[in-house]
Amino acid sequence: MNLVERKLLELDGKIAGIEEEFRPWLADARDGGPLRKHRSQLTRIIDTLHGLTDRAAEERAAVEVAAEDALDRCRRVQDVILEVYRVWEFFRSKFALRYHETYQGFLAVADEFAWACYEPALEHADIAHRPKAIGTEPPLVYFSGDFSPYIHLRGEAFDVEEVEGADGTDEFDRVLLSLPVPVVAVPRYQLNHLPELPLLAHEVGHCVEQDFDLALTTSRHLSLRAQSMPQDRRSTWRGWLSELFADCFATVTAGPSYVSALVDFLAFGPDVASDAGLPPMGTSHPPARLRIAVATELLTHTGFEPEAQAIRSSWARDPIGPYAPDVGTVTEVLLSVEYPQLRDRTLLDLRRFTPEQHRHARTAAKAALNRQVPSTSDIRSLVAGSRIAFQDAPEQLSRSQAVILGRAQDTLDDKPRRTDERATSAADRAAGAALFDQIADRRNRTGDRS
Repeated sequence: MNLVERKLLELDGKIAGIEEEFRPWLADARDGGPLRKHRSQLTRIIDTLHGLTDRAAEERAAVEVAAEDALDRCRRVQDVILEVYRVWEFFRSKFALRYHETYQGFLAVADEFAWACYEPALEHADIAHRPKAIGTEPPLVYFSGDFSPYIHLRGEAFDVEEVEGADGTDEFDRVLLSLPVPVVAVPRYQLNHLPELPLLAHEVGHCVEQDFDLALTTSRHLSLRAQSMPQDRRSTWRGWLSELFADCFATVTAGPSYVSALVDFLAFGPDVASDAGLPPMGTSHPPARLRIAVATELLTHTGFEPEAQAIRSSWARDPIGPYAPDVGTVTEVLLSVEYPQLRDRTLLDLRRFTPEQHRHARTAAKAALNRQVPSTSDIRSLVAGSRIAFQDAPEQLSRSQAVILGRAQDTLDDKPRRTDERATSAADRAAGAALFDQIADRRNRTGDRS
């Protein structure tokens, strides 16, 4: 057996090893398994990567032992195998956290809360208006060292392991861009501070806006409804619309608990304690005081006027002057847009957080502070209850958090969040195969493994 023949057998084993790597993860996603809730996420990620490995196997099969470039072609196949592992590691490390008892409880609750916020939009989505690349998967939650939660949307590049000489080209970026599951990072210290979890609803809002292509509709609605607003102010509000949409979505789906958590989060903002004037043009985030003004106005329009007034009183800061007259108009715009992508529903027509759910949250908070198991099984009420318990008795955070986390975990069933995940399998594999071809074409043109 010569060197090329040995390398080909080596490649056979390495390609087969990818399947061996995926097999136990897919097994754990079956009914009753520890990853049962993540079945569609896992299968879509793995199907896309299978598309890459299928093409790697075809490339390996095409190597002629006697060809002059046989070893070079073997090397290219081996490089692609490593790229598959590199992308898989980005997700594998996040799924692996679900096995560790320190993290699994919090992440199970965070994932379920994200799904409870995301599912109503998916339920009302008009397939005819949905971008073809979008599936049915909610965001996957994980921990990061960043100060605030953030989301990697579908179509945004992921940070993967940096390897010297590994593919860092635009072609490899397309692999990352094509992966069909968005991920949301929450600060690591949130593990010990459940009352901050309502902020996750804001990141889910960004996901909904992108997945169902809502941004342009919102912007057009603002242009129509705010024609009397001075052009410069209208342009500035338009630049803030994505963040304000996410705030509106979070307020509608999580209620007063989101706005309360937002107040605490924005307490460090530089514009909170000063009247420095107008924010810089082109910034995507409105000033903190303006965000709170809009959020409390949203609460008033969703049936939570007493809660809105209490937050205004505790905040005790006015929005930046020139924009204050626009708050009512912008709030009305955000709540009144009828999205064709959602079958002409407004955000209020989705499964919004109701005053009744808020009452259940208050009852859950009281029970948790008394070391009693809350009766509600609604995940949004339980998350809101953790926020209320913290507001009422912050010194008892450990007690109330433990009780609510335990109750929330007990409410999880054995069913996957979606059951139609196989419908996209062929498309995902085809996307992976196309990406292999793009990477290989670039390397053939440049003669460079990177």
